[in-house]
Amino acid sequence: MAGGVLLAGICTALELAHIAEVNRYIKVLEMPGSESDYETSESFAARDYIEHSSDPRAIAFMTKQLVDPKANNILKEAAYDYLAGTGDEGARAVIAQRTKREPLPSLEKRMGIGPDSGSADQREAIILDEKTGSDGRTWGLLQSGVLGNRGDLWLAEKVSGHWVHPLFAGVFKADRPAWNKVPQQPPPKMGGRTGTELAQKASLGAWFKAIVGNPELTRDLDESGLTGLEKKRLGLPLHVKDSDGDGDPDDVDPCPNAAVRHLSDSEQILAAAFEARFHFYKSTSPAIFIAPTDMKPFEMVGWHAPVLWRTADREEAKFSSQLGRCYDRGVVFIEFKELGSRGKDAADRFIRWNEDRTVATVDIDTEYGFDNAVGYELTLRNFEGTWVVTSKGMNWVT
Repeated sequence: MAGGVLLAGICTALELAHIAEVNRYIKVLEMPGSESDYETSESFAARDYIEHSSDPRAIAFMTKQLVDPKANNILKEAAYDYLAGTGDEGARAVIAQRTKREPLPSLEKRMGIGPDSGSADQREAIILDEKTGSDGRTWGLLQSGVLGNRGDLWLAEKVSGHWVHPLFAGVFKADRPAWNKVPQQPPPKMGGRTGTELAQKASLGAWFKAIVGNPELTRDLDESGLTGLEKKRLGLPLHVKDSDGDGDPDDVDPCPNAAVRHLSDSEQILAAAFEARFHFYKSTSPAIFIAPTDMKPFEMVGWHAPVLWRTADREEAKFSSQLGRCYDRGVVFIEFKELGSRGKDAADRFIRWNEDRTVATVDIDTEYGFDNAVGYELTLRNFEGTWVVTSKGMNWVT
């Protein structure tokens, strides 16, 4: 009897200590400045404890961070990455916050220009110069990376104080790092000048004669919302409004060459892992998704700019297109790492299963440029018919 009372007392003391620890860590994370990510900081230890805890108070706290638009991003991302691993309530909260499939904003909005744009410091585009013509219309030479190259030059008109209707000039400022050995073609020209020449301060104004009114900028502009120059950059067919036939014109389709379709179980896992990996990554530049030739393209939501499928030999898929040759200038390469054996479903080779196929693991590698790449491992489980990421961790980084 005495032993039982002693054991009960020890359990009660441990429970009380646990409750006190959870409450203390939550208070640490509620303090201003708790977004510190240093591993030696108290907030890091607190977050590491709370985000992996199945305690109802911890789950409630992390769920609140996930849905609160004012919560700091480190806590929100931690909640998104780990909350589904704490149980059914956490899984429901994560699934509810997933990025929904919807058309992309227009090029104008992605560049941060136009009447609906925010303040100048939120603008993605750089205004290099502006000039008013004899007809009283004001034009600007802009620099923007929304088509994969941070040095790309654009033409836009200034109307009521806002830059509108941007057109890709088909040329770019050459800022290629010396270590970039990707095979390059001669730099394109517009009006007899390269983008570097048009953007030089010594010759500012030369761009006006070279590109304002130049029909090359609007050639092949069709109902897709993209010009011929813009479609060639993205590797999409000319004179086709909707390249993949899914109902969205190419300029706002999040995956313009991968149609919406029914996905196999393995494809659903890859799509869920892709969304979770890039849920908080806000990029305005396109990504190239590299896949084997026997893999049928499908939409993967989560990237906040166009995702272009390339099903070919790995190196050919990377550098054979205009967009691929923007490597190290803004475009990103994404691919799943082969983990399993080849099966009936091509997507299955990228999944490492547990014995009863209830838990799946995938690796996603992302290359931003030379010596700038990272690999993540994600674990998923099926919750009420939906695959959801229960943990995410960095495998390697260069």
